[in-house]
Amino acid sequence: MIGVIETFLLDLTAAPKMLSRPSDKIFEFMVTNSGKFTLDWLSKEACLSSRQFERKAKDYIGITPKLFARIARFSQSYYMSMQPRRPDWLDISLYCGYHDYQHLVKDYKEFTGATPTYFMSEESRSIERALGLNR
Repeated sequence: MIGVIETFLLDLTAAPKMLSRPSDKIFEFMVTNSGKFTLDWLSKEACLSSRQFERKAKDYIGITPKLFARIARFSQSYYMSMQPRRPDWLDISLYCGYHDYQHLVKDYKEFTGATPTYFMSEESRSIERALGLNR
């Protein structure tokens, strides 16, 4: 009997069945296309009302879709600023979906505690950069 139960439990845990939800693809879209959408449009694409979309996002990823979109935009701006031929900050902010440079500065101050220029100058002196461990 114990062997049968162990086999059953191993089968259950070996291949968990995750149902693909329309909202899963929405979060992937938010990361790859930061700033190029509205939250109302995203909720419609996820086949949810705006309020349901917000609740589901909190359940799935632990934060609101608005904060997730801000983090995705910030992340994209960070990686753009790491490019060897980095565009200026205004171009980065507009490309990433910020309304202007000050909007970008506000997110940098909230997420890093520093302006973009100061943060990047400090980051350039990090040990990962010195050892070549960054991408």
